[in-house]
Amino acid sequence: MANWTKCTRKADNTPIYLNLDTALCLRWNEADNFTVVTLPGGKDFLIRVLEHPDDLLKGAAGQKRASKD
Repeated sequence: MANWTKCTRKADNTPIYLNLDTALCLRWNEADNFTVVTLPGGKDFLIRVLEHPDDLLKGAAGQKRASKD
């Protein structure tokens, strides 16, 4: 099952859902307080979200756990 998590896109504060199973890298930008999510496809496949990587991973783990109950 896909590992989806809800987050907020930095560009326009729109809620989006990311499939973290497809993410190659989560990198926190300390200076501007956002996470860069790198997806397969090269440098043009980046999403910036407001949540910290730890929060994204916790949210995805919680949703995965809830789906098993």
